Order: sequence, then structure tokens, then C-alpha cells
Amino acid sequence: MEEHKSVRELLVEIKNVTEKIVDLAFSSFMFDLDDVAHEVLRLEERIDDLLYSLYMKVLMASETAYDVERLTPLLVIASAMSSIADAAGDLAKIFLKGFKLHPIVYESLKEVEERVVSTRIRKESKLVGKRIADISEELGAPVTPLIVCRGRRRLITPPEDLVIEPGDIIIVRANREVAEKLEEL
Repeated sequence: MEEHKSVRELLVEIKNVTEKIVDLAFSSFMFDLDDVAHEVLRLEERIDDLLYSLYMKVLMASETAYDVERLTPLLVIASAMSSIADAAGDLAKIFLKGFKLHPIVYESLKEVEERVVSTRIRKESKLVGKRIADISEELGAPVTPLIVCRGRRRLITPPEDLVIEPGDIIIVRANREVAEKLEEL
């Protein structure tokens, strides 16, 4: 349980993770990325944990019927975001079970300028020791870091001063040329 987080912080994190999970679920399908689909499923579990913590906090804060009436909309909003995350998780599960888009769709997606890429950072990578904010400069074009997976931790919208370590899995949005360059790294 996320005991140290406030109701507001929990709602914000649920919103942020929900935004990412939807983006990643569609990207896994569009760009045929199994590892991103698996990340969607891990993030879906994170939403469940956050929602449980939110329910506990709201229930503990409710002392009167007036409190319940005031706090119920927060639970409705959080529940709706959880439903969105569940739907994205379902999309990832369908993809992982082998349902693929028609080859013509994949062929047309090759023309899409922006892509989502997942890459594991090897110890010999020139990105090791660099800050997240330095990725764009290192690759010579804008890159939007979406998630950094470090061990069991998932850093949603990682801070710019986060230093990249060997073994990190970085999921970014970038143009086609930079995405290919990042995959080579």
C-alpha cells in the first residue's frame, strides 16, 4: 500500500500511468512490440495497487455521511481511469495471444514518422552515465522518454536528471531515424 502518498498524489499517479498505458498498448500493436505489451500488463497491475491504496485512504478519511458524499466522486474518477487501463491491458493481452494487424497495416506504419521504441541499455552503450535529458543531444534529435524500467521499478515520465545505468530498459517516443539509431545502441 502507498501509505506515504496523499489522495491527490495517488490520483495524479493513476492519471499519469493510465495515459502511458493507453499509449503503450496502442504502440505495442502498431509497431509489433512484445516487450512493450508486457510492460502494459505490469503497469496495469500498478494501477490496481494504486487504486487499492486510494480506496483505503478515502475510506479512512470518511468519518461522516457528508465526507462520503464529498469523496465518492474521487473514487468514481479513479475507477474510470482503472477501467481505461484494464481495456489497454486487454488490448495488450490480445496482441500477446497472437492477434496481429493485417500486413498491409504494418507496411503503411513504416511510413509513420513517430515511433515507440523499447531498448535495454548494455554496459557498453554510450548512453550509460548520461542523464535522461541528454538522450536527445546524444542521438541528435528530440526523444521523449516515456518509461524507464530499473529492476522492478517503473519510472513513469522519468526525471530529466535520472542517470542511465546498464540494464535499464528505456521506452521512448522518437522519429523513425532516431528510433532505428536507438535500437542499434
